[in-house]
Amino acid sequence: MKNRSRSTLKMKSYQAILGTMLIALLQACGGGSNTSAAIDGASGQSGIAAAPPLNKTGKDDDVGTLALGASLIRTRHAGGAGMNLTEFASSSTDAPTIDVIKRMQPWVTSTLDPDWVWDTHEEAQLDLDANGWVKSLPLPPKGKSVTNYPKYRAVSTVLNDSHSVKSMPAGDYHVFYEGDGDVSFFGELTQKTVEPGHIVLTRNPKDGENFGMRITRINPDNYLRNIRVIMPGGICTGKPLQWVAGPDACPAGGYTSLVDLSRTQIWSPNFLADLNGVRALRFMDWFRINDSTLSNWSQRPAKSDATWSGSGGVPVGVAINLANTLSADAWMNIPYHADNDYVQRMAQLARTSLNPAAKFIVEYGNEPWNTAWPFVLNYKWLAEQGLTRFHRDGKPDASEYDRAINFYALRSNEICQIAKKEFGDQSSRVQCALNTQFGWPDQAKITLACALAVETGKIAKDCSGPIDAVAVGAYVGGYLGEPGENGKPGNVDKVASWGTGSAGVDKVFEELLGKNVAGQDVDTPLQVPYALKGAVAHAGDLIRQYKTNMASGPYKKPLFAYEGGQHLRVVAGSPYPDATSLFISANRDKRMGDVYNALMAEWIKVEGIGPGQVFVHFNNVSSYSEYGSWGLREAAFADGTSSPKWMAFKPFRETTACWWDKCSQ
Repeated sequence: MKNRSRSTLKMKSYQAILGTMLIALLQACGGGSNTSAAIDGASGQSGIAAAPPLNKTGKDDDVGTLALGASLIRTRHAGGAGMNLTEFASSSTDAPTIDVIKRMQPWVTSTLDPDWVWDTHEEAQLDLDANGWVKSLPLPPKGKSVTNYPKYRAVSTVLNDSHSVKSMPAGDYHVFYEGDGDVSFFGELTQKTVEPGHIVLTRNPKDGENFGMRITRINPDNYLRNIRVIMPGGICTGKPLQWVAGPDACPAGGYTSLVDLSRTQIWSPNFLADLNGVRALRFMDWFRINDSTLSNWSQRPAKSDATWSGSGGVPVGVAINLANTLSADAWMNIPYHADNDYVQRMAQLARTSLNPAAKFIVEYGNEPWNTAWPFVLNYKWLAEQGLTRFHRDGKPDASEYDRAINFYALRSNEICQIAKKEFGDQSSRVQCALNTQFGWPDQAKITLACALAVETGKIAKDCSGPIDAVAVGAYVGGYLGEPGENGKPGNVDKVASWGTGSAGVDKVFEELLGKNVAGQDVDTPLQVPYALKGAVAHAGDLIRQYKTNMASGPYKKPLFAYEGGQHLRVVAGSPYPDATSLFISANRDKRMGDVYNALMAEWIKVEGIGPGQVFVHFNNVSSYSEYGSWGLREAAFADGTSSPKWMAFKPFRETTACWWDKCSQ
């Protein structure tokens, strides 16, 4: 990690009036047949017991809508578009919180100048309080004979390592703190003023720059804590969802700075503006589901934690707060390892805190069938649980896949029962979604049937009873990035040969849409047998097969999209920079809006069981790279009109009514 400049600040043991800002902020935030199964899975319990009252001590589980004017959020929009939220991290470009600290990286252990080492990898030895603030630093050892003494004398963290300058604005960042210690900030910044408990840093962000913090001294009797770093700018009266750089942007007066706004509001204005009007918010990445090890409720993160980018992710109460603020349904993923008590308490918190008009959409894990990294870790864990649960004496062991998918189906059944029981006479507010593979339409019926669980007596009939919907990842064009096998070139090799200029981009859209720049039907360049009419037509075929399969089978579950959109990414990683560059250019091309509109047209067609229902895009805002171009927009402070995906999405967020029967219920 390289520092372009550093402004060293001495934090003394004072507390400014505004030093209690974050504390005030946090306090203000507030089916089918019911086939039963014995609930003895991850928790070892038997039956479904009522959860004890919530223990709020130290966890800040109380939530609610923000203390904002009635003009902030409009009446709940009865559309069908949802949104996946970008992972809460220092690298995120969506700028969700007014306080930058809430998405800082976890602390790393560092040495002092002149031989500065960014990370000595001694994090296990950190002395942290219950909320993750560093209570003390090791002093130099007394005597040269001391062995195994920590090398680190400081701690460091990155607050924002965005790939885009448009993810964070330039201006004055206000730092508030409590305690006594020495801290330095690095990045393109200067120290403007220093007051007791209040520091102002003037930043001019640049591409590739890291903005971070380093603590080199801590008074253990009064350690540094409750550090807040508030973004610059504010809002004008009557325009609560539009960030402005300063009071000069409010000609009629009535300017409120983000410093003042942060007393009652967690969320940055642009972030709320992007999401205002979506039907559902899916918190999979916020909860770090793909690598979560949470198993019991006591391990959950808290609103008062120093950062929400740790291994536990964003607190459940904070997620509910955002859903309430936006009058949106809360699509919440249950960690794979979660025991029954965890599920009960999450459901209880949702029942008592979530907007009564909103749905609580429950999904166990995420993509249990996926054997790519890091999903394969969860897949292997599911298979291990299946090996324990499904004993078949005297018979050959089931395949790894059968064990994994059957355990996933059975556990989903159990979790749905728990959640619906916790909601009692409001159980219709709970919608249980079963994750299944888009490219294999038969998988839904196989998973719901859970034949291995039935055969071994773990459930009487099948696992479909409390499941309310089958959820797929309705993506377009993933095959363009596939490598070859056995030394033979793959699709990505051919794509890389198209070049990175406009001619190459034209070929990408011929492959996606089956049409040339004049809108005429053409033969697709790759001539993939299952997608001869293009990637969108192929996605439409899969959607149609799912609808038909569910209509012709015994389950007749509606179809949800837990994720969806374009999927242009080099599957093998980054050995194909030309293909990656071409994919990024295609995502910025106006024709990508045509791809999204064509995909949604396929989704809402009335076929089989009817139209696909709620469609949750992946994702709201994120930067484009070799890891994919997932964001509908690339950065929080970028002009949305420059993104064709965003412009195609907006009507579904704002004016397009939902397209299935009883969607308002």
